[in-house]
Amino acid sequence: MRTFLGYVLVVAAAISPGACRDSTGPNSVVGARILWDAHKPSSYSYVASSTCFCLVTAPVGVQVVNGIVTSARRTDTGEALPTSNYFTIDDLFDQIASSPPSSVEFDARLGYPTKIYRCCLENDSGSIISIRDLTPLIAD
Repeated sequence: MRTFLGYVLVVAAAISPGACRDSTGPNSVVGARILWDAHKPSSYSYVASSTCFCLVTAPVGVQVVNGIVTSARRTDTGEALPTSNYFTIDDLFDQIASSPPSSVEFDARLGYPTKIYRCCLENDSGSIISIRDLTPLIAD
């Protein structure tokens, strides 16, 4: 854990202060990860969507149970999708740490990333991943 936090601190220093645009949420990757780790539910669902220069994907409802993606379904049709194409919030933080994006926005209450911008849509080399409606799942 200490090694991971040290790595995240280095990555956070590499991302400029303006990279985290949501002024009401955490203003650094480290701050967001600390907030997420302090409040994350063990099981939750969220809606993910992604955009690149020439493609906008349909929103996908993702379910995570005890740290494992157990379901991914298109919200418009209910079609089941491969869970291997979707990530837990911890996985997204790991991706941010290993390959810093252009900017990230975070949820003010739980700290999870709500938008991850990878440069640059205008020249067909970037993407935006959006996460919304994160909801804790109640255990049976």
